[in-house]
Amino acid sequence: MEAMKQTAVEWLFSEMLKGRFNLFEVIEQAKEMEKQQIAKAYSSRCSFFSCETNKQNCQCGMNYYNEKFKSK
Repeated sequence: MEAMKQTAVEWLFSEMLKGRFNLFEVIEQAKEMEKQQIAKAYSSRCSFFSCETNKQNCQCGMNYYNEKFKSK
């Protein structure tokens, strides 16, 4: 069984516990990690339920993220 990966929130919390960090930088990095995790999860769904090419599947998650979470 594959070991569970750290979520963006867990990573942010562990960075904050270290004490020395640039708050803006770690928050921005955590936000990017969250974006990638959401896109990857949605892309997995796309590749499971559709017959699209791999390139389209990779974009599927980013398209979903941009439609649902990106500021307009």
